[in-house]
Amino acid sequence: MKIDKFTTVCVVGFKKSGISLCRFLLSLGKRVKVSEISPYKYIYPTYKLIIDQLKKRGVEFEFGTHTKSFLKGVDLIALSPGVDTANSCICKIAKELNILTVGELEVASWLNKAKIIAITGTNGKSTTAFLVYLLLKRKGIRCHLAGNIGIPFSSIALKTKEEDLAVLEVSSYQLESIIEFRPFISCLINLEPDHLD
Repeated sequence: MKIDKFTTVCVVGFKKSGISLCRFLLSLGKRVKVSEISPYKYIYPTYKLIIDQLKKRGVEFEFGTHTKSFLKGVDLIALSPGVDTANSCICKIAKELNILTVGELEVASWLNKAKIIAITGTNGKSTTAFLVYLLLKRKGIRCHLAGNIGIPFSSIALKTKEEDLAVLEVSSYQLESIIEFRPFISCLINLEPDHLD
């Protein structure tokens, strides 16, 4: 999918991935809004400087709720990995308003140039992703490590080159919000009953 199709993006969730996604989208010239379900008083003390910087760059914020009126003019919703797509009211509102909703992983993949090695499963994703990354590095292959391992994919996607490899730890929640995300190599390391909510 082409990011050029979208002019105003609402980022849902304002923690590490949400912040990275805001910066990523701003660097592409997008108008950005942020909707965070946590109340302002809990978010602002920790992220004060970042919120103030993003406001100066034109980012609009909504804290403590997700409202239909805040989504006016939005043509894409980008979810942080922790957003529960099945139970989040913003996903229901987006469906009502017919706004495309995808995850941070999907959006970043639209501009990534590297071949992706995606690692998922119930347990051991971080360890496996890190070991694959180290082995590739040791072989002299230019590669990046990102995803659910604590490094948002959107923080590295624009730095990738066609000859690179991107090793991504991918959670089941991230996979719920993809459309065209197609790794070069996918690895399901194990599958056990967990997070059955």
